[in-house]
Amino acid sequence: SGSAFIVLQVQSPRQENGSYRKWQPCTPSKPRMVASTPPPWQHLVVQPPEQKRSWQDTRQNKISKPTVTCSSRPVPGNVRQSTRPRSPPLPPRRVRHDTPSEHSASVQSLKSPTPRGDTWAAGPDGDSAVEVMEIPNREDAAFVCGKGGSTIKRIALVAGCRATFKTQSQLLEVRGSPLERQRGLLYAKFMIAQRKVKNGPVPLEQSEVKDDCTLVNVPREGMAFMLGSRGATLRRIEQEKNVIMFIGQVRGAEPPPDTECLCIFGARRSRRSAQLEVMSTVEEKVPGYFSRSWHEHGETLEQKSDCYGDWGTTTVELEEGDIRWLIGSGGRTTRTICAASDCLLNNVGRVVFLCGTRQQRALAQDYMSLILIQMDNMKYSPHVEDMFTESRHDRTLLEIPAKDVGYVTGKGRVTLGQIEEEYGVVMIFAQMAGVPTANSSVDTLAIFGPLRSRTCAELEAMASAEHNDPGLFTAGFVDRTLNTKEFATDRITFEDKAAIGYILGKGGTTRRRLSKASGAHLQFVGNVLNIAGDLEERTRGWDYITFHLQVEKRNKSPIDASGRSDVTTLRTDGLRFTGPEIWKIEEETCTFCVIADDVHGVQQFFIFGKEEGDADHSGRAKAKKMAMLLLREKNKEGRHDGPQSDRSRD
Repeated sequence: SGSAFIVLQVQSPRQENGSYRKWQPCTPSKPRMVASTPPPWQHLVVQPPEQKRSWQDTRQNKISKPTVTCSSRPVPGNVRQSTRPRSPPLPPRRVRHDTPSEHSASVQSLKSPTPRGDTWAAGPDGDSAVEVMEIPNREDAAFVCGKGGSTIKRIALVAGCRATFKTQSQLLEVRGSPLERQRGLLYAKFMIAQRKVKNGPVPLEQSEVKDDCTLVNVPREGMAFMLGSRGATLRRIEQEKNVIMFIGQVRGAEPPPDTECLCIFGARRSRRSAQLEVMSTVEEKVPGYFSRSWHEHGETLEQKSDCYGDWGTTTVELEEGDIRWLIGSGGRTTRTICAASDCLLNNVGRVVFLCGTRQQRALAQDYMSLILIQMDNMKYSPHVEDMFTESRHDRTLLEIPAKDVGYVTGKGRVTLGQIEEEYGVVMIFAQMAGVPTANSSVDTLAIFGPLRSRTCAELEAMASAEHNDPGLFTAGFVDRTLNTKEFATDRITFEDKAAIGYILGKGGTTRRRLSKASGAHLQFVGNVLNIAGDLEERTRGWDYITFHLQVEKRNKSPIDASGRSDVTTLRTDGLRFTGPEIWKIEEETCTFCVIADDVHGVQQFFIFGKEEGDADHSGRAKAKKMAMLLLREKNKEGRHDGPQSDRSRD
């Protein structure tokens, strides 16, 4: 527990009535004697004065160690220091709720940290209060945790809470606001119910179906197709959309004949996205089941409680060929439109559902027009030309010589499609859209989407064109370092080709790792390095590049990490990591790692990254955990890799 105790064995004097006296826990300055029965001696635990001992403080190491001083005062003969082991700490006191819980297990409230070895999942930070559900059945507990803690993590993400399962006490702790804790425990109850009913529906009460639940009636002939083999399709939708889904039966609300009720729990946007995915999947197996209600009654099957603000649904009916073109290979085009417009888009048969705010739906319709016009120029409309000529907040125009257009586009538009999917933008050349240009030797590339995504895609297109036509853009570039806190781009020219190679790495892997760790987008256009991001991200990006070049060039200058909030250090005690070991840590945790001396001349493993994260997911905390495991293995094996193994790509 981190606290020190003095244990004394005391021979208690016998009283006239035959009973014994024992020492009670108290401060050394004011001992108290009370009457008791045998045994003739007891342990005396002396606590540090002026400190209130509690089990929470013991586990959090909040009690400082007492100062032990020697005294010339003689010790009584009947008092000696005991060699018996310390008594275990008292178990925590749990205060049960007065009102009975809706769960079969007891619910308690307490505040305690998460012990090591427990299965836990973290959601957004919330209230420090905790509610606990006891799960005595180990099979139920295993079902709630899931393989590798996957189920309890999904419960935490969907409910927005922090969930912890303690294996020794079989307790599920849920932290967060009152609403988050309520939802977390409710979702855990549903998980246990799924195991008990096996293939049957989970019983629900009317009070459990609130504004975080969407009910979808699915025909029995399409339910198996929607579930997939051993529920694989349902689990995939849950993970992609961040929801909890199962077949349920609400008491007092019977579904129509030959149908089953599918319950979807989660946030409004996540539930609507999962609902559209279910409708699209079932429509493939049972054509017309959902689209028929839209044709006959204009029904969008949207929950009324979700329609607040300017949130809504817009529907567009397309031809079969247009639908296939809009979806793209593996749904790539649909995902691109959703990312660029931040609008939900899915097709139910030949009907396209667009869900989001009014502005999001308008942008999605514009981007759909750009996609469809590439398939057939006969679908050209004056509105497409306005998207190139009129002022728009979601557009960036880049002029590229006609001879370089094919290099930027790639065969079959592969290169342009990869940029679109990576950064979530819609890109189209004016001539490809049928928009006339003033100069036939230059084509205009229009990039649609959020500012950050457009800037990243623009730099990628510029880098491709510059590679094919050196000096196209760099001839007019001037180095600049901006002090604005807003999103901007810094430019630094590198004359050293070796330094450019160090920053890029093989196939651009090092550049991408530095970008993920710093949060800034790093890209070379010729020999000019562009760093795009806000002021904090741009500063981190340049610092990480400086540290990386320092290590690659075998510069022995120490790294000063004082005052930085984006670094975690780990003392290596002379041990080193190989290049592949460091790359694996960086790739899994989105960090940048180097081995170097600090300002005190001590060799440290520096872990840089924008996010602290946690030890089980990502960020610097997970990188430190992985590094500690490697150091432990190296200590056991007695491995001391040479100095060339720190980060060298040779």
